[in-house]
Amino acid sequence: MELENRIGPHTGFEFARGTDAGKAARSLVHTTLPDCPMRADIERAASELATNVVKHTAGGGLIRLWNTHPTVRIEVEDSSTAPPLLSDDYLAGFGRSGLAIVGLLCDSWGFSTTTNGKVVWAEFGGSGAAHLDDTTATTHGDNGITDLDMGIK
Repeated sequence: MELENRIGPHTGFEFARGTDAGKAARSLVHTTLPDCPMRADIERAASELATNVVKHTAGGGLIRLWNTHPTVRIEVEDSSTAPPLLSDDYLAGFGRSGLAIVGLLCDSWGFSTTTNGKVVWAEFGGSGAAHLDDTTATTHGDNGITDLDMGIK
């Protein structure tokens, strides 16, 4: 999905550190996409992305949802400049990683750097799950935003 073609989020909200951001993210998707056949996967991915902000940054964040038929995009913005990473435990074959779960549920995911932090995003379009073994960086337009796409196949 081209970033320049989006008019604005369908809906979203800010959340603070210490809140149940995952539950609120699931509720946002559930309410906004009541008839979407991918709703359960989108709810889980939104929950994982919001929970990662609470677990791995010093503050809260902002979650946004776009529904641009047939694509749904979830974005979670935070103030940390650290890139999102799969955990060492996950890469070694132990435990779970929220980003690995997101990668298995969505068609693609990645992140964009901003002047104040980053945006981690996941897109769903019904063409199947992403694969975590492909990494591609793309720059969109003249705005200098670079998306590191962790899953397009």
